[in-house]
Amino acid sequence: IDEVDVISRLVEDLNTLSSADAGVLRIHRETTDLGELMREVASSFEAEAAANGVKLRVTPPPEVVVQVDLQRIRQVLENLLTNSLRHTAAGGEISLELRDADTRVEMSVSDTGTGIAPEDLEHIFERYRKGPDSAGSGLGLAIARRLAEAHGGTIRAASVVGQGTTITMSLPKLG
Repeated sequence: IDEVDVISRLVEDLNTLSSADAGVLRIHRETTDLGELMREVASSFEAEAAANGVKLRVTPPPEVVVQVDLQRIRQVLENLLTNSLRHTAAGGEISLELRDADTRVEMSVSDTGTGIAPEDLEHIFERYRKGPDSAGSGLGLAIARRLAEAHGGTIRAASVVGQGTTITMSLPKLG
């Protein structure tokens, strides 16, 4: 059953990427409080973080209501948290932050994990690109980039080896 789940997720990920590449990815925008979404997603990871000895912190966000595809943005946040948990050792910390910046909002996931080498950093959003110790398919960050772009946004990474990584998604405020 676990193997079927893995294959099902892989097929779904490939479908998302091919739809985005073809310009037919459906985005169903709805009014969403991004702060509440971040709290919900973080809450769903609390038990796993605690079991791994990792502190999970959500900066109390202001109420930021935007028009986004709730499920797609949830998928991005879940992917970023999954990656952070994979690369953050016991005693480390993962933090989620939401910033309201005039015409845009920025959501960041930062960790005190292993970090990413400078020569690899510019390639992490490419499909099938993954670190040597990654258990993933190498599609998660490529999907995150395509979902951010489908919303008219961007995603970027900053990292220092041995100190951690911050991934920031910037989305336009609509309406």
